[in-house]
Amino acid sequence: MSQLESLVALQALDSAMDTLHHDREHLPERAALGDAAGQIAEILEQASAFRTSLSELGTSEASAQAEAESTMSRIKELENQMRGGNVYAVRDLQAIAHQVATLQDKATHLDELQIGLMEERERLDAEVRGLAAKHRDAINAQNAATRVIAAAEHEIDGRVAKLQNERDVVAQTVTQALLSDYEHLRKRLGGVGAALLVGHRCGGCQLELSNGEIDALRRQPEGSAGHCEQCGRLIVILD
Repeated sequence: MSQLESLVALQALDSAMDTLHHDREHLPERAALGDAAGQIAEILEQASAFRTSLSELGTSEASAQAEAESTMSRIKELENQMRGGNVYAVRDLQAIAHQVATLQDKATHLDELQIGLMEERERLDAEVRGLAAKHRDAINAQNAATRVIAAAEHEIDGRVAKLQNERDVVAQTVTQALLSDYEHLRKRLGGVGAALLVGHRCGGCQLELSNGEIDALRRQPEGSAGHCEQCGRLIVILD
């Protein structure tokens, strides 16, 4: 294999590895992994909000329960006064009876409030259970995507390693000067440092070269390559 043939082979191997690296970074499962992570974050945020709501609800329930117990206790005290025989004046008895009626209305309202709070707790508990199920599904999706990605990365890494071994062998057949020029151009020009002349066109930038430029390339010393006047890449003529 000549120097220039080795250079073309080197570029082909590098391009193949670049493609594999790109494929590795853009595996479709990475999008699924990102979606799962986003869902998990959203679920955790919602769960935090529900926990806050449940905590506030618990405070309201405790307050309503304490107020209801206090109200019922007061009603019993007033009823005992009315039955105790210590209150004789009709006006006083009427006043106590009015207090009892008012407190009974309040007790009814508190009962309704507690029922409403209990129904709200049931709703929140159902929401939390639903979130827990969604969280499990998202975790399962995340784990599945992670496994697929790991398998794909392992397979791609194996292919890259094989190509790298081939590249190391081919690189040894290219002079250090030519190899350095190629590596420099590859970094500067998007991964393509050398290109074949296809007809009158540079295989790198696809622009047409003049007959004079092609003649100058053909006059290059054996084992060396000229540069495309348009893009600067090494131009290889194999015919």
